[in-house]
This record gives sequence, C-alpha cells and structure tokens, in this order.
Amino acid sequence: DEPRSHAELWPKHSMSDWRDHAWHALQLNSILRAWTCQAVRAACPSLTARVPELAMLTMPDYMSLFMVPMLQRLWGSALSLALFHIGKWDSLHEKCRSCMEDYETQYVVDTAFLQDLPMKRGSASDALDSKSLDWSASSSGHGMCHLHQFLANLRHFVDREPRARNADVFLCSAPTWLCSSLRSVSQRPILAL
Repeated sequence: DEPRSHAELWPKHSMSDWRDHAWHALQLNSILRAWTCQAVRAACPSLTARVPELAMLTMPDYMSLFMVPMLQRLWGSALSLALFHIGKWDSLHEKCRSCMEDYETQYVVDTAFLQDLPMKRGSASDALDSKSLDWSASSSGHGMCHLHQFLANLRHFVDREPRARNADVFLCSAPTWLCSSLRSVSQRPILAL
C-alpha cells in the first residue's frame, strides 16, 4: 500500500519538521551545487574557459545566504559577483552576521534606485523598515503606484548599472514576481532560487 497522507509517510514528524529537512536538503546538498554550475555553463558555453561575471538581485538581503555560499564553493576567491539588494543592507542579520559583513565588503553594490525604493514600515514601535516594498507610496522617482513605471525603471537600472549590464548571468534570490520582472527587462540568462 502507498502512503496516502503526510501522517502516514512521516508518522513521527510534524509538517514543519518535514519542510525544514526538505528545505535544508535542497539548499545545501551537492546535487543543487552541481546543477547550478551546469546551468550556468549551459546558459553561456563561452564561460567554461573563465569565471563568469555574475550579478545577483536579492530581496530581502538575507536571501543571498542561500546562493552565495554555493558560488563561493564553485569559484572560490575568483568569484566575480555584484550583489544588488533592495532596501537597506542588514550586516547584523541573525542568520550569519559574519557572512553578511563579508558579502557587504566583497560583493554588495549600492545603487540609489534599489536602496531608495519605498519600503513598508514596521509597527509603530519599530523604527526599521520591513522587508517588502510599499506599492502605495507615491515616490516620485520610483513610480511605485504603477507596475509599468517600476519595470521601466528596473530596465533602466539593468541597462545603466555597469556591473549589471556586463554580467554574463543574472542570479535572483527574491520573490518570484521580482525575478520574473527582472527576466522581462533583461536579455541575460537568469537563474532564480
């Protein structure tokens, strides 16, 4: 008999335990690292002789923790990565403070367009911004009320920012809508987490 439910398949574990194990396996196992390397090589065959120029869009910033270690493992100190983030960079993030500090000094490229996007505010007692965009804000330079204006500004960013424009491959560790938006404005191969 085939198991018909999660409870039959994992009788002593809760659903959150199972998801934690699955998430950990997907993020850290060598199959994913090998697949990432193969996907980059397949997207740009000319890269086999050299280390690729990579650009990554991440939101929230700590999502970079899911991809950068794999990239460092693949290319070591030769890694050429421009890490673009939306909102403020939190180098004191609880997940891995030393990683976030290293990424900030080695890879982060601050750009006014991405850092000045309006972010939702936390609670009244919280002075920090949340990790999501405020689409209701009427920021004159960003057009957050209109998706088509946001996409036009994103296209302008990708075309004008040298490290984005010269990237062989774009990586995206952000919400699906943002990775899809990036794909719609860029002709570069994109790998999304």
